[in-house]
Amino acid sequence: LPTIDNVTFQEGYGDITFMWNFPENKNIDHVRVDFMDNDEKKYYTFSRFTKEAIVSGLKSKEYQFIIRTADKSGNLSEPIQIKATPQNPVYVVVGETINAKPIIGGIAVSWKNDTGKEVQINVEYVNNESIRQIFTVVSADREGSAVVANVPFEKQEISMYASNPSNYKQTSTIKTVAVKPYQEIRFEDKNKWVVVEADSDDGSHFPSLLFDDDLSTFWQTNWRAGHKFPHHVTFDMGSERVVSALGFYNRDHNNANNAMKDFTIEGSLDGENWITYGSFDDFPTTRREEIKYALAQTPTVRYIRITGLTARNNVIYLALAEIYVYGAFL
Repeated sequence: LPTIDNVTFQEGYGDITFMWNFPENKNIDHVRVDFMDNDEKKYYTFSRFTKEAIVSGLKSKEYQFIIRTADKSGNLSEPIQIKATPQNPVYVVVGETINAKPIIGGIAVSWKNDTGKEVQINVEYVNNESIRQIFTVVSADREGSAVVANVPFEKQEISMYASNPSNYKQTSTIKTVAVKPYQEIRFEDKNKWVVVEADSDDGSHFPSLLFDDDLSTFWQTNWRAGHKFPHHVTFDMGSERVVSALGFYNRDHNNANNAMKDFTIEGSLDGENWITYGSFDDFPTTRREEIKYALAQTPTVRYIRITGLTARNNVIYLALAEIYVYGAFL
């Protein structure tokens, strides 16, 4: 039988892709690729219509492949021998990058995957019912992330590894790390917080009154016509901490007509570089009740800036009685 022609190959992540010219001889039915893997003889067969022949499930070591044509009776041509060394499998590459950190009520897991191929991420932990669980997610994201919820607040060792989505027995080295999820609290040290900046006040209702735990006092911006929205206040909590939500109280007066409507919540570690963690368009005129907004993320910040972008009732000034911050100390 004639041999296969013009064999080329690409060394992939845990696989080798062969390309060749299939002979026009009608007696040839398929191509057979033989190799040894851990002292075990293995082979793949590929039909005459195969454009790219992929041999997968390989490790990062040199293999010798024997490529032959075959007819329907099993007769084989003379062999063509190819030596090739695959890159590490995707699960090995990604498994080395898996990290975990505590968040409020759970664990945030992250990893890097520059291969463009799917991989399964596995996290073993004990849940709130003291039952061993395995959290899994399949992803091809370059910067992957996932949240494991329902994790007790006690410290525990978790195991993390990547695996082949098509073969659960092919796994990376297991990483273990001790993690203690954060428990959300309302910070009670706000009497120590410092107002760094506010766009204005009316001369008697200062922004520091936002942190005095007294709903009868309030911050009010300059109400003169030249001081229109937007209005903002920036404060320093004195230390870095995880922030999950903010609570507000309107001024208890005149149906809170001087409430904001659209507003943003920004955070910073240094008071200079800011990230927006929440944009909202529904601040109500509720009185005597806390108005709480959860952040989509739970960032670590020290400084917070609140910016009221528009007014609820077309007034030009803003009034707030109190601001509370929720999260966890590091």
